[in-house]
Amino acid sequence: MRQGRRLNESARYEVQDYLRARRGRPYGQMAAELSRDPDAAPIAPVQLERLHAWTTRPEDRRDEILDSLVRYLRESLRKGWGVGIHWQLNANIALSFWLSNWGYKDKDELRALEHEIRQLNPEAGWIPKDADDPIIQEAAKRVWPTE
Repeated sequence: MRQGRRLNESARYEVQDYLRARRGRPYGQMAAELSRDPDAAPIAPVQLERLHAWTTRPEDRRDEILDSLVRYLRESLRKGWGVGIHWQLNANIALSFWLSNWGYKDKDELRALEHEIRQLNPEAGWIPKDADDPIIQEAAKRVWPTE
């Protein structure tokens, strides 16, 4: 039993280390990277998305939620915020998947975060590079003010 726990903890840290080393990179890109080995089973983006949420420690949750948000937006807004005829649809799909992946504990806060990003009305072409993006950080401050 103890050995099984250690294996689970070890795998958890490997997943988190992999994700942290690639902050902001879309899940699809990482899945393609991991699937290059012809001797290994392919990895689907949804597997990484779920592992990201499932393996995050409680004390890292907010940072990882923001990182995941950026990953979803970067994947969906290829031309940027407000650009192209399908940008709103793509943004809505990305935000819906992000919310369903992380929202089981913090649904109201995540909806508020999405609302704040929309209220900040990013300029046309905006694509956050990482969770330190000023718009992402401002929205987070409005939802989770520091004490």
